[in-house]
Amino acid sequence: MGTKVKSKIQRLLKQLDQDDESLPGDNAAALRVTSTEEEAEDLAALASARRAAAAIEHTPGHLTISSVDAASESTATLNGISTGDSPPEDSESLAPSLSSLDTTPLPQRPNRTPNGHRKSYMAAGHAERVAVLERKVMSLMAENRSLHTTFSEAMARKNAEVSELQAHLAGTVNELSLRHQELEAAAPLLRMRLEDFRSQLSDLRVRIAVHEVLTESKSEAATLHTALTAARETAVRAEEAAARARAEAARAGAALAERDSDLALLESAMVSAQLSAAKGAMYDELRAKLDATVAENQRLAVVEATFKKLESQAAQDRATATQKEHTFEMLMMDKAYLTKQASTAAPETPPSPPLVDFLADQQRKLEAELELREKKINELSRQKSEMFEKLMTAETLKGRHEDVRLQKELAALQERTHADLEKIRVETAEAYEREARLLRELRDSAQEEALRAKAALAELQALHEKTGLAHAEVARRLEQQVVALQTELKQKTFELSHFKVVVAEKEQLLGRTNMQLCALLSPPVDLALLRQERDALSREVQHMSGRLAAAHDMLRLASQPHAFLLEELEAVKLRATQAENRVAALQVPLGCEMLGGMGCECGPLLAQGAVDSMAVEKKYITMENRQVALTARSNEVEALTAERDALRSDLDGLLAQRQALEGMKAVVVKALAGGLPQVQQAAAMAAAARKPAPGFSSTTIIGEGGLAPAPPLPTPMELSRRQSQQQQQQQRR
Repeated sequence: MGTKVKSKIQRLLKQLDQDDESLPGDNAAALRVTSTEEEAEDLAALASARRAAAAIEHTPGHLTISSVDAASESTATLNGISTGDSPPEDSESLAPSLSSLDTTPLPQRPNRTPNGHRKSYMAAGHAERVAVLERKVMSLMAENRSLHTTFSEAMARKNAEVSELQAHLAGTVNELSLRHQELEAAAPLLRMRLEDFRSQLSDLRVRIAVHEVLTESKSEAATLHTALTAARETAVRAEEAAARARAEAARAGAALAERDSDLALLESAMVSAQLSAAKGAMYDELRAKLDATVAENQRLAVVEATFKKLESQAAQDRATATQKEHTFEMLMMDKAYLTKQASTAAPETPPSPPLVDFLADQQRKLEAELELREKKINELSRQKSEMFEKLMTAETLKGRHEDVRLQKELAALQERTHADLEKIRVETAEAYEREARLLRELRDSAQEEALRAKAALAELQALHEKTGLAHAEVARRLEQQVVALQTELKQKTFELSHFKVVVAEKEQLLGRTNMQLCALLSPPVDLALLRQERDALSREVQHMSGRLAAAHDMLRLASQPHAFLLEELEAVKLRATQAENRVAALQVPLGCEMLGGMGCECGPLLAQGAVDSMAVEKKYITMENRQVALTARSNEVEALTAERDALRSDLDGLLAQRQALEGMKAVVVKALAGGLPQVQQAAAMAAAARKPAPGFSSTTIIGEGGLAPAPPLPTPMELSRRQSQQQQQQQRR
């Protein structure tokens, strides 16, 4: 609109110049005064129009064209509607206003009317233009209000549709979540029903197995009795049969446990995989929706920021254009005023061409800049309208696509849910059939293994009983021998120490006897004094013999459980005493002959001293021999202890085998009586039973209770090898 006003002013100025040029040359000088007066009146009219325009701009009830345009564009910006979005009626209503401005009669100067008529004509034209502009401004404001109301209604309808779609989407999501919760809640019930069916089936199997076992009990008893008799005759093959049975049972138990664990893992993995797949699909869809929504929001935020930036730039361009327009108007008015002033001041002097050229250049520059800014403003307005239309179209298409996609996804989710449920039913039926078939096969194999294990168990029990009795007898004898030898060793050590004391005493006595003999040989000795000394010595001997008898009685009381060793010791002592008596009897005449020159009184005393010394020496030699014998017996005890330890280890192995067979028997019985979970528990118990038994201490006594069963007896090759090792150890000693 500003461009058209400027063009109107330019046409008016050109018309004025043409009128001035069209005047005849004769009347030029005459009319120059009147033209200057008319130009002064025109300048005065323009100045009054300028003051009126300034008054209109500062008046609240009136708006200029530029202010109306800026207000309308700012209002459209705030409401989200550009001037390009207004209906075609707006442009059509603007066209008459522009045409009315174009067709408004300009003040012509035919016949050079007086000043009063020209002034009133210009004021009437200006008032008519102001009235037309006010009417257009009011119509535009009313139309803007109607468009704002229409836009508010459209936005309210759009918000209502969006809220309805959101509510529908929330309802659909809630229905899906409820359906998912119902499925999850129904899953434990289905599992419980499946477990009930399994327990019923296992109860039926257990009843059948119990019935079969009860009906076969008599035949099994006879079979076991026959097997026991045969096992006693075939004890050599028992170890191989036991090893084969253990290997087969271990392999069967491991296979059964592995199959059970694989079955449980497959069931749990199948259920968890199905649930995870369903949840993962739903979560992936929701994640894709969220990512798409976030991307769309980011794109719309960028578009909104760009739109606001362009809007602010357009507002700045409009303000700049308005300022330039006002500046141009001021320059034009100044140009007209200066032109009149120059013509008034120097009528014959032509105007200064440099000033006119400068003003013309400035005018052209301002016009070019104004046109560029107008084009830029129009382009920005067009882009804004296009972007808004795209935004509205995208929102509409997005809502429709979301509805269609939600319907499709809901239908696909329902189809997948039905398909998954059907698949779970089919897989559950197949797993149930497979498990039933596997359990039947396991029952048959377990029954066969149970029969073989019972036969092997009977054989091993008979062998174990025989071996246990033999081992108990051997261990009892070994313990008795060890205790007896330890007691005898202690006793012999005590006797050795006592005999050493006695030997020392006898040596002292022999020394005194020699001294007495020398004294008797040199001078005669009083017989009474010798008799007193003999009595003292006899009392001392009696006292020592009493002490020895008391110590002997104490030792006998301490070693009463080993009477046979004591009896043997007494026999040995008796034989030693007899031998000593015989030696003394043989040496007494010799002593008497040696002491023939001595008196009759000292003969018995010397004989007694010689006999005592000889007896002490023989006892010392006997004790040394016994010490050597005791050392040999100690070596034998150590060898027997090693053999006892070997037998104990063999007994431990037999007991471990027996415990393993008992565990296998328990596994088989529980498999027949309790089903798969009981089989797993029995397998765990059997594995715990196969652990090695604790070792024996040195104070363990066989027959006192708490003794673990023995391992199987060693083979002949092992016995020969152990004997050779013992012989080598004895040779080293």
